[in-house]
Amino acid sequence: MPSWVFIAIVGYFLGALTKVFDKVLLRSVVREPILFTFFTCIVSAFVLLLLPFGFEPVAADVAASAFGAGIAFVASLFFFFLALKKFEISRVVPLVAGIAPSITFVLSYVFLGERLGEVGTLAVIALIAGGALLSVDLSSRAKFRVDLFIPAFASSFLLGIYFILTKFVFAGTSFINGFLWSRMGILAAALILILLPGFFEKMRAARMPRPKNIVFFFLNKCLGALSLFGVSYALANGQTSIVHALGGFEYVSAFILSILLSGFMPRIFTEEKSPSSLAVKFFGTLLLSLSLMLLYIS
Repeated sequence: MPSWVFIAIVGYFLGALTKVFDKVLLRSVVREPILFTFFTCIVSAFVLLLLPFGFEPVAADVAASAFGAGIAFVASLFFFFLALKKFEISRVVPLVAGIAPSITFVLSYVFLGERLGEVGTLAVIALIAGGALLSVDLSSRAKFRVDLFIPAFASSFLLGIYFILTKFVFAGTSFINGFLWSRMGILAAALILILLPGFFEKMRAARMPRPKNIVFFFLNKCLGALSLFGVSYALANGQTSIVHALGGFEYVSAFILSILLSGFMPRIFTEEKSPSSLAVKFFGTLLLSLSLMLLYIS
């Protein structure tokens, strides 16, 4: 197995931890998705401390790609938090993890000219199918929720654009420098949120969180930064569509964590535990495991 595949899986596991904690924070600390997006991305300012260790000027098209990726990432986060605040983790994360790989696959084929070969393509199909199967909710009367699908699809589409543009950045410079530029792009995009109508009104209306909640938020965002670093490393060294498709493992981790936490915080984490629902999730996990084997073979 290539090392970048393992690093991507670790990165996505840390991402699952971050999203589980995001659910808690959205319910109890920062309740407005736009503010939560802003504070999440503003943590990127800490990347400026790393500028002396590898920052270099880049070509104009690389810099434009980095800032374009930042805008796509911030917008993707906003739509994700919008859905996460209202719906369960077990519905939001698999939708994003299931839709986003297919979008990235198409964009990589069109804009990057990536060709995976028969086994690699089969691995991506198995990853997408596994993510789709894990998103099935047998207990819900409303099998299709427009108010869930629209923000989830928007988040997925924008995340696909982020991956493509970030791949362009890494192709034009070193990994460390590319990571620094991409994080600066995210920081710049987050500052643009200040210009949105009603932003300061929401800021003034928000309650000041307790110090321990601020520490919890900061530590959670550090986990998120480590997650993004791991996925970015895999993106710089591997194929875009496979790296993004591995995001299905993020849902498996998020689901297991939410099941464990549902016993302690049932008001925040609600999961369907019927035999039929668990069977669907088992076969989805099996498909993801099969895809990992195919990746190893390819």
